[in-house]
Amino acid sequence: MNFLLRSLGDKKAVRACEEVYGRDPQRVAAVRPLADVHSTRLRAILRVTMSDLEQAVELLGVLEFFSSLASRNWPGP
Repeated sequence: MNFLLRSLGDKKAVRACEEVYGRDPQRVAAVRPLADVHSTRLRAILRVTMSDLEQAVELLGVLEFFSSLASRNWPGP
């Protein structure tokens, strides 16, 4: 998660992570060039992935709802 936040260039998230985990200068130096090169590509990948995940979660919610309806004991005619 830290890696993605840093590579996406989310400064607030990076600052929060540094407050929690401390600052490792070697790791920061190694990740910063990667963030410059790949930040646009990672943002696009993350955007697509989150969209797909959101759709999957919605579908699971719908399936769970219909599953709960199917498992109820409905009064017969």
